[in-house]
Amino acid sequence: MTCRFDHIRRSWGHFLAHASGWKRVYSQVQELIRPETLLAVGGVWTPGVEHFWRRRGEFDGINTLLHRLQATRSPLLYGVSDRHYGVSPPAWHPRLHEAFGLEEPPSPWESLQRRREIKTGGGPDHYSCGAAFFYAYLLGYPLEALAELYGPRLIEDLAELVAKTMKQDNFGLWALGADLTPVATDPTKYIAVRQFMTGERIGRGGMIAELRGHPWVRAQFAAGRAFTAVSRAPSKMLPITWKTYEEKWAFEATDHPVAQWASCIRAEVSRRGIPPWWMGEITPGFSLLTPPHFDLIRPHAKRKVGKIIKRALKESDDAKRQADRLSGGGAPSKPRRRGRLRRSGRSSGRGGVGSQSLPGASGLG
Repeated sequence: MTCRFDHIRRSWGHFLAHASGWKRVYSQVQELIRPETLLAVGGVWTPGVEHFWRRRGEFDGINTLLHRLQATRSPLLYGVSDRHYGVSPPAWHPRLHEAFGLEEPPSPWESLQRRREIKTGGGPDHYSCGAAFFYAYLLGYPLEALAELYGPRLIEDLAELVAKTMKQDNFGLWALGADLTPVATDPTKYIAVRQFMTGERIGRGGMIAELRGHPWVRAQFAAGRAFTAVSRAPSKMLPITWKTYEEKWAFEATDHPVAQWASCIRAEVSRRGIPPWWMGEITPGFSLLTPPHFDLIRPHAKRKVGKIIKRALKESDDAKRQADRLSGGGAPSKPRRRGRLRRSGRSSGRGGVGSQSLPGASGLG
């Protein structure tokens, strides 16, 4: 299988090329080919998305990206405005569950937090496509929409990618979720096992492969289950999606600026001819706050996303400062300095401490 976007090797850019039909990634959005960008366009505001935009501090690129998606009528907008978007699938597709080779594989939400360990090199060309669409699947992009963009071999290629990823020592050992204490037969391995099970980085190179190659660990992979299951090591990365639909609905029921943007883009997309898989019905407690003549393509609306993100960050900072003031945990404010009150050693004749008369001072000779 030969992809016409083989020259775009980055997974997020590769998926964007498929979804938009662009043969090249525009320079204005080159640095924004990140999952946090597509999530913000879809009205998703999680700790990971907020952290990305707070660290970036530049918002013109996302306005350009949205404008180009609107101008080309990209089907990507149907996906990011879908009801499922921004929530990792609650369960794996049966074929993908089978590809893990485990009775209880990690959930899609857990796997997304380890997305940096999903490699694409060293295989056929369709691995690049598979990784790009696998990421989109973990973001909650509807599977039917992905099949329209990719083709009939979507599930098989995704399963092939999962099987390849499971062969990687780090990801496979983490996905197994087994207690590795019996493997710690010497102090060096004991330290490595503790670091791995707590999510820390193992200093010694090659130790992960040595742990996975242990006969006791290989027996668990052959059995497809952990003999002594433990909680998988948590990821150090902030979550960029919600775990449940209830969390997304609770957010959309608020007056948060990004939640209002989600209502606008969903209402605008629903006015067009929508595909049969699109689920844009209003969630419980979610009200449409769309202006009567709202149009994403209008000049005043092209800059709307960047302004909304700026306002969301400002409101978050204001709420944090207010909470610190109420709890008393904030830094004590310094008293305002006034020059006249500070001149306590001088007698200025007016307002200074030295000019104040003390009781009984007039009787002192």
